[in-house]
Amino acid sequence: MCQVSAGFPFRKAISKMAAGKVFVVQMQDVEAEQNLNWEKLPQVELPSKRNPSYLRDGDILFTTRGGRHSALAISNVPSKAVTATNLFVLRVSLEAEAIPEFVAWQINQRPAQRYFASASTGTHIKNITRPALEQLPFKLPPIEKQIKIVELAQLAARENEILKQIATNRHRQIEALASQILKGKAHS
Repeated sequence: MCQVSAGFPFRKAISKMAAGKVFVVQMQDVEAEQNLNWEKLPQVELPSKRNPSYLRDGDILFTTRGGRHSALAISNVPSKAVTATNLFVLRVSLEAEAIPEFVAWQINQRPAQRYFASASTGTHIKNITRPALEQLPFKLPPIEKQIKIVELAQLAARENEILKQIATNRHRQIEALASQILKGKAHS
């Protein structure tokens, strides 16, 4: 269903590389249900003469290390962008009747996360190998149902953002009230 490839093999820290025109996505940039902010990503000159596999709209980025393995379907990809090696790039094959956002959504759900927890290697830092990712049990409902699930997941993510904003605003109101009381400006 998906072609899986590793990120670009950088030989030194990305922060120490010469500035250039190739965007680099690193593991800390990938969060489920969050769009990438391309403008904030580092841009470097690639150190190798070999032709990199540049990212495309619809690619799915998968974090290989840590306690949670997030997947993110990307869009609005600049003409030259690559990932670091601690990310896998999943590219849905043309023959598969799958929507990249649905594939990413299913990878981020509890059943897949349980699978990754049992399939991970390493004692201190958990790691998912390419064969483990390729063996992930996966179900594909019809396209229409995939679209509905993706739309519902996007609405739920937006609802979460709004609820967080409401909680932040309420907290600021309470702090402002406390400040007024401490300054002796509030009346009962």
